[in-house]
This record gives sequence, structure tokens and C-alpha cells, in this order.
Amino acid sequence: MMRRHWMGAVALAATLAMAAAACGATTPTGGGTPSGGGSSPTSPAGAFGAVKDPAIAAEVPAAIRSKGSVTVASDATYPPVEFVTPGTTTVVGMDPDLGHAIGAVLGIQFNFVNVTFDKILLGLKGGQYDIGMSAFTDTKARENTVDFVDYFQAGTSFVVPAGSSLNLTSLSQI
Repeated sequence: MMRRHWMGAVALAATLAMAAAACGATTPTGGGTPSGGGSSPTSPAGAFGAVKDPAIAAEVPAAIRSKGSVTVASDATYPPVEFVTPGTTTVVGMDPDLGHAIGAVLGIQFNFVNVTFDKILLGLKGGQYDIGMSAFTDTKARENTVDFVDYFQAGTSFVVPAGSSLNLTSLSQI
């Protein structure tokens, strides 16, 4: 029950952070600075205009609140969702931006670490990471191992110029 309650707080924070990012007048303060192979925001408070919400922050479990941060596993090989800034170890992209905004709302820091995809769920199960935030699909099989907060749905598409004689009906035709 506690895990579901915590995930509900994260989902609510994600919604508020996305709203703040969409409506905020500020821009990010930078992609982050290297920290133990991952990244941390240079200014977690106010990421994209997101600010701590005391009511939502009160929902963060005491163990995490006292630690002040969470370790977020991400396979940073999926630009623009998550990737490493060339020449650094800083994880940047949509997921880190969203994570830093969620952290601002929750009053905790999100520290992103770049790991291979196959290590994310294992690391969550083993307690090495607090959160996995990467471009992966919520499946029933994965739901048996971890809780998901679905905040993004992607697919594959293609376009052709108007009036094109191409009549593509599947990606295999490309």
C-alpha cells in the first residue's frame, strides 16, 4: 500500500511538473553537472518553474525525504528522451527534465545515472535504484516486477509530401 501511495504522489507531481513546464516562464538552469556517473540539476528548485508543493512533498516516504534524493536509472541512449551530453557523463533529455521538475515539486533531488537497459529492472528489484526513468514500455510481465507511472506513449510514424504517389501502409515498405 505504501508503494502505491508513493507512486500516486509521484504521478501527481509529474502532472504538476508537466503543467509547470508547459506554463512556466523560466527555462532550465542547465543540463546538470556530472555526479557519480550521472547528473544532478544545477538548480533543482524551480526546474522549469516547478516549485515544492508542501502537501505533495509530505507524501514522500520518510526514508526518502530524510535522504533528500533518489537515484534514477536511465539508459541514456534514446535521444531526445534521454542521452548523455557529448564529452560528459551528464544525462539530459525529456526524462531528466521531467524528473528534475518532479523532484522540485516533491522537494527531493533526482540523480540520474546512465545504465544499460537490462540493468534497470534488476537494479530496482535489488534496491540499487529508487526509480527507473527510461524509454521502455509498460507490459503486463514487467508489471509483475515493478509499478509503472505511464506518462508518455510513443510510436513509429512516417510522412510523405502531399500529393506523393507513395502509398505506404507499413514500415517494412520503407
